[in-house]
Amino acid sequence: MNRHNRRTALHWLWQAPLLLLILWLAWHFLRWGVLNAVFSPDLSACQALERTGACWGVVAAKGKAWFLTGLPLTLFLTITSLLISVPIALCLAWGRLSRSRFISWPTTACIETIRGAPLVMWLFAAAFLLPA
Repeated sequence: MNRHNRRTALHWLWQAPLLLLILWLAWHFLRWGVLNAVFSPDLSACQALERTGACWGVVAAKGKAWFLTGLPLTLFLTITSLLISVPIALCLAWGRLSRSRFISWPTTACIETIRGAPLVMWLFAAAFLLPA
């Protein structure tokens, strides 16, 4: 068995179980979300499912107010965070690529500090240390 065939066999060794897992999850989601689902806003039919299918009719009936209030806030926060974070990220990236040590070392230290710390730590710091 040559090197290329061995490498291909090793790829299939982990890709086949992963593919089977993805197909199994897709089948269960299809069965839960489409085949066993209730599409009419009938609460008694949804309760009869006992969590074996989705209740899309009840979600649609309750979700009208959520769609009008939650979606604009989510879009606003997403666009605002992108408008703030992308210029900062570009400046840090250009600073790290700079040939000047006085620019590249501080930006590298800042980038590696943020990358090295867990996201949960930054969330706790923002929640408890920033003013309300």
